Amino acid sequence: MRQIKYTLLGAFIVLLGLWAVAVTVPNAFHEGDVVSSAKVSENFQALADAVTALEAKLSEVQAAQKALPSSAGVLAYAYFIDSTPSYISYAFNSTGGAVSATRESTGKYRVTFENLDLSQGSLMLAVVDATKAQICTNSPITSSTDTVTINCFNHDGNAVDTAFYITVVR
Repeated sequence: MRQIKYTLLGAFIVLLGLWAVAVTVPNAFHEGDVVSSAKVSENFQALADAVTALEAKLSEVQAAQKALPSSAGVLAYAYFIDSTPSYISYAFNSTGGAVSATRESTGKYRVTFENLDLSQGSLMLAVVDATKAQICTNSPITSSTDTVTINCFNHDGNAVDTAFYITVVR
């Protein structure tokens, strides 16, 4: 318990030191000084500018991290709702690329994972509606491409619109 307390105290001191390096206020006030609103405003503006700069740096780092390929591979997924698969309920692409879909005809969808070579991964499909016997299959992926065609059918083999998940891993 004592080690945890000192570890947390050390981390707090380090972070406090980093904050002090990142922010410098132009005016220091001491006992007996006349405090003017202009000087206080200068201090607040300096703090606001420092926070804005730190937020911009953080945004740059987060964007760069999203674009980094994972050492464990690449992951992408999407969930298409009901009979309007061009509406993606949620999606993720670890390459940082966009995920898009278009409905070409009943039961036929074109799904694109930008910047992701689908020929280098495994693709998995899952139909969401468990109340009906349906299946979705993908077109063969034989060359470098970021787009796949998905075909969905009912138990009679007829094309049918349905909600589905698609996952790509490498």
